[in-house]
Amino acid sequence: MPELERPAFSVQEASLLLEKHYGLRCTLEKLPGERDSNFMARENNGDSYVLKISNSCETLEFLQVQHDALERSAKLLEQGRIPKVFPDKNGESLLRVSSADGSLHWMRLVRYVDGLPMAEYSPHTAEFLRELGRMCGTVTKALHEIPAPPLSHTLLWEMHNVQETLHEYMSWIKDEKLLGWVKSSLELYCKTLEPLESKLRRGWIHNDFNDYNVLVVPKLTVTPVLGLIDFGDMTHSYLAAEPAVACAYAMLDKPDPLEAAVLLIRGFHQHFPLEEKELEILFPMIMMRLCLSLTLGAFQQQNDPENEYLGISQKPVRELLERLQEVNPRYANYLFRDACNMEACPASFEFRKWYKKTAGAFHGLLGEPLNPEKTAVLDLSVGSSLSAKTEGVSLEKQQEIFNGYLSEMKAEIGVGKYAEARSFYAAKEFLNNSLDGHEKRTIHLGIDIFAPSGTSIYAPIEGVVHQLQDNQSLLDYGPTVILRHKFTDGPEFYTLYGHLSSDCLKTLQIGQVIKGGMPLDKIGNSNENGGWLPHVHFQLILDLFDFDGNYPGVALPSRKKVWSSICPDPGIMLGLSSESTAVEIDSGKLLKRRKNVFGPSLSLSYQEPLIIVRGQAQSLIDSRGQFYLDCVNNVAHVGHSHPEIVKAQSNQAHVLNTNTRYLNPVNIEYAERLCALFPEPLDTCFMVCSGSEANELAMRIAGTVSGQKDMIVLEEAYHGNSKANIDISPYKHNGPGGKGPPEWVHEIPMPYLYRGLYRDPETAGKLYADEVRKICEKLSAQGKKPAVFICESMLGCGGQVPLPDGFLKQSYQHVRRHGGLCIADEVQVGFGRAGKHFWSFELQDVVPDIVTLGKPIGNGHPLSAVITTLKIAEAFANGMEYFNTFGGNHVSCSVGMAVLDIMEKEGLRQNALETGSWLKEKLEALKNSFPLIGDVRGEGFFLGVELVLDSETREPAPLQADYVVERMKSRKILLSTEGPGHNVLKFKPPMVFNLNDAQHFLAELEKVLGESPLRQGLKV
Repeated sequence: MPELERPAFSVQEASLLLEKHYGLRCTLEKLPGERDSNFMARENNGDSYVLKISNSCETLEFLQVQHDALERSAKLLEQGRIPKVFPDKNGESLLRVSSADGSLHWMRLVRYVDGLPMAEYSPHTAEFLRELGRMCGTVTKALHEIPAPPLSHTLLWEMHNVQETLHEYMSWIKDEKLLGWVKSSLELYCKTLEPLESKLRRGWIHNDFNDYNVLVVPKLTVTPVLGLIDFGDMTHSYLAAEPAVACAYAMLDKPDPLEAAVLLIRGFHQHFPLEEKELEILFPMIMMRLCLSLTLGAFQQQNDPENEYLGISQKPVRELLERLQEVNPRYANYLFRDACNMEACPASFEFRKWYKKTAGAFHGLLGEPLNPEKTAVLDLSVGSSLSAKTEGVSLEKQQEIFNGYLSEMKAEIGVGKYAEARSFYAAKEFLNNSLDGHEKRTIHLGIDIFAPSGTSIYAPIEGVVHQLQDNQSLLDYGPTVILRHKFTDGPEFYTLYGHLSSDCLKTLQIGQVIKGGMPLDKIGNSNENGGWLPHVHFQLILDLFDFDGNYPGVALPSRKKVWSSICPDPGIMLGLSSESTAVEIDSGKLLKRRKNVFGPSLSLSYQEPLIIVRGQAQSLIDSRGQFYLDCVNNVAHVGHSHPEIVKAQSNQAHVLNTNTRYLNPVNIEYAERLCALFPEPLDTCFMVCSGSEANELAMRIAGTVSGQKDMIVLEEAYHGNSKANIDISPYKHNGPGGKGPPEWVHEIPMPYLYRGLYRDPETAGKLYADEVRKICEKLSAQGKKPAVFICESMLGCGGQVPLPDGFLKQSYQHVRRHGGLCIADEVQVGFGRAGKHFWSFELQDVVPDIVTLGKPIGNGHPLSAVITTLKIAEAFANGMEYFNTFGGNHVSCSVGMAVLDIMEKEGLRQNALETGSWLKEKLEALKNSFPLIGDVRGEGFFLGVELVLDSETREPAPLQADYVVERMKSRKILLSTEGPGHNVLKFKPPMVFNLNDAQHFLAELEKVLGESPLRQGLKV
């Protein structure tokens, strides 16, 4: 076949043609291709071109159409994203050349379009795919208006000839399984196309938005810039084929191919609206493009076995075609309709009309209408206390909590809401792989009626038993009945009844007519209903698809709108009000409300803030029930919402919660246990409510005892949010909005081995300590003494920096020799976080005069402390009373004791040591693969990963750090940045973070570090 024979031109021949006709002397490189011969041509000045010598079967008229398409597309897209034709010496855009065998070919030169092939670019994010769709829609808009009539020009890749092409070349497929997929896909296409073909729009299309024709210029902070090349497969065909081809390639190697297609179609529709009929044929067309690729690939590879380009996509194409065999075409159509802002399920129009007309004529699910006075609508959403209390406990305990709640509400029946996002669907069956990790199916598609097991269930409306099945798996439906309903004045639909008793499997038969109001079965018990509390799950269904007795009862949040169209709200049929339908939190409205009441200096994390409604161990959970691995919230020291913490808090709150003016064993016992964790002579404590209060009190103590005011601090230090703490926090007073330090605050360079003033680990500790000595000597020369030297035992805001060996020991010696006291700020880094020791100052083999602790000791409860010696405490008692209204209250101290118990019982310090050491070692190893990582440092669960642009100069990479944080958040892992260069990834998770979490974190970080935007502009 002529169109499969590429023009025979060598690099040398092409180079001579380029110089002869264009006056360009370039370095040439042959490019891969299927039908044409293409050469990359680079000038010494950096300008680049592509010399294209067309297949001998190409006509002048068709090439002129291509040039028209290039010009039209270039007008609508960003400059440089479409090849621009470069004229020859005579101003001609096309010229005739002959090959060695005498064949004539058209030759042209176009400007090179920069970028990586889409196949080699990552990540294919949701926004990337929408942008790809937008570009595809824009090009379609430009091309379909080309006035030239269709030419007598045919290609193997044309969608309007796909049936003939597949029938002709199918015999080249030797794999029977693959051949079966191609045949069944073709059958679906023909069946779908037949009634639609005359209604489908036609026009010129690019026809080859494949993953090597789409080029990507990576960007760190915005959506990457996309370009498009190779208009050689243009054809006059169905316009719907354009997004179909683009989808076929965008879906390759995706964890959820339909997700990728939906995103692309959404972007396409924004720039070139698709019609309903086009959406109906779109999924079969996607299948046809894959079948063409595999069928022609089988032929071409045998015809030209040495051409690697021909087989470059065959494996992923085959895998995708196999996966799509399991997709119901109607479901795909519903997704595509929703992407184009149409009602997902067309049958819902007729159903809603009938539903509204029939309202009030339904029989009660429990025989009688639900009595509002004896019925309580339950909140089982992600952020509800009822949901949190009943998760992770036995069924007996769940029932006890549930019964207590109904009793409190003076109700006998509980109603679980429709469209509610729930967090207790935890089994692997509820997980879906998506572009950014797992997405959990959490949106409830039915209404639950909670009543005792054995309660009779009645059919609300006449129907026929359509499916009957026992779904026995844990957390499944158990015995399930699906009735089919069809009325002369309404649509066909189905009702599902889950969690029934096993009797229904014996008493009902497929095809049996069930009259409205007729007993159907009874509510099953927990041993037969999938392991749930007794209830019936009732659901309306407009399309059963291919499910057989085990229809989905929960949906992905990202597809809530689609499934709400397929499974409408059953509340009307049950006689319930709108109260039984959950209302999703609107992030935009919530943000507006926040801005109306909170000061503007209160920041939010991430470009798109998260709506976090619950915490659980090492996870934060958003309003849609999606779990985020928390790697930064160290205040939840033993894990978010630890049940033992909740229990201790609740128990003590029932008894007493007041101040320390009264004798009580609770706060005394806690203080004894806390002080016992410190080395001698640290044996006396003051209870406060926060780390800021602790540091402020520590300064007050030091100033009173020493009689001095001057304080020595570290560059980039942060010690709290009060005025006095801002004064001693260069991180704040030298930053935006700050006014610098007061005259009594003296700053030394941050002891920072990687980018600091002194970097030799053998001498750095002494040299940084000498900076402390110099300040002490300067004060002494002025007749002053330092009141205090305050230093975090590992530096937080400075960038997760461990101190050089010997720094604290020698600094303490200098300060004490000059009459000052030494404060160790352990607010972030204490309480076992370092792993090797309980307190991070022990890493430096010192004992401070005063230690300050923050809210991690109370797992976020208002509990903090100042620990010092009895001698210093007595010196502080100068007659002025110290009193803190709520410091040392009994509830907080009870929580503090629970934290100590959990730390010991769960071995959390040892966990920080072992898991933190493993993770640090693995992060260090990543430096070999990713030059962006300049330094890995820290101890235990207090680690820092510093990103740099240049391994020699160690120039910070803040944009790259922000990129990593945002991408990890999209992968449902929470990180943040620190350091003076805002380029350090900080890691300080709850102490229950485990080895599985560390492995997951590492794997996701490695993926992100390998993404294309992070590989640009680095100097190794």
